[in-house]
Amino acid sequence: MLKDVTVIIPTYNKHFRLLFTLESLRLQTEIPNILVIDDGSNDDTEKTIQKYKNKLDISYLYQQNRGRSHARNLGLKNCVTEYVIFCDDDVILPSNFIEEHMKILTSNKNKAVHGKIWNLPFLSFFADPQGIAEDESKDAIVTDVLKKYFISLKDVSNQQVLEETKKILGLEKLLMEVEKVNLKEWKFLYCTGGNFSCKTGLIKEVGCFDETLDFKWGCEDIELGYRLQMAGTEFIYSNEAYNYHISHYRYNYEEQLIYSFNKFYSKYRDDKILVILHRLLGH
Repeated sequence: MLKDVTVIIPTYNKHFRLLFTLESLRLQTEIPNILVIDDGSNDDTEKTIQKYKNKLDISYLYQQNRGRSHARNLGLKNCVTEYVIFCDDDVILPSNFIEEHMKILTSNKNKAVHGKIWNLPFLSFFADPQGIAEDESKDAIVTDVLKKYFISLKDVSNQQVLEETKKILGLEKLLMEVEKVNLKEWKFLYCTGGNFSCKTGLIKEVGCFDETLDFKWGCEDIELGYRLQMAGTEFIYSNEAYNYHISHYRYNYEEQLIYSFNKFYSKYRDDKILVILHRLLGH
């Protein structure tokens, strides 16, 4: 078991998906410390975590609903390891995920790592990836069309189904372009909460996550990346430290994106922030 790295997972009312994340952590070649911060869930989140108390080195922290940034910052306050890995509550990690992150971190001093995020887009219609529709009144229609995309816990270790349905979407496409042309001034975008790691001290030195930027689909993670980059941190893109994101439907996605990036821009008045916004909107 690794004692020098902690995985921080903020969660809110996603116990069906969180189950897959915890199961994939159980199957890691290197088992890390795990901090799950419950941001005021009223579902079976705590019960799901209790199932893994004897299978993982896992700690559970509860807070009233205050957003992802506050949850991650609470995790950082309770993190005593040299390294930290951030992932979300709706990702599936290949068995060598922790090992690949640590391999890069320990051989590249004071650098941060983004692992590629593959999306499982067809599962956005389901509260439970094992087959319960988000809108139960549409169960029959959704199930007939999409039931072939259901996944089970067995798919965490046998990832053939995930490989057959994975897609690269949105922000990750942009990150791949940034990496391809080595656009260094945009590499702060690699700081994405779904798959990111670095030395814990680097984050604490620049001030952790800005909780005022946490608006549903916010910029709180890439804004942290912006400050890390200004402080001299270099970013590494890893194809090997990848994970799979169990997609969920985002309401008013463009509205959230515009709101968050405008708040981000107002903080620094850096024109490339607006360029990135327009790129993500497809303008």
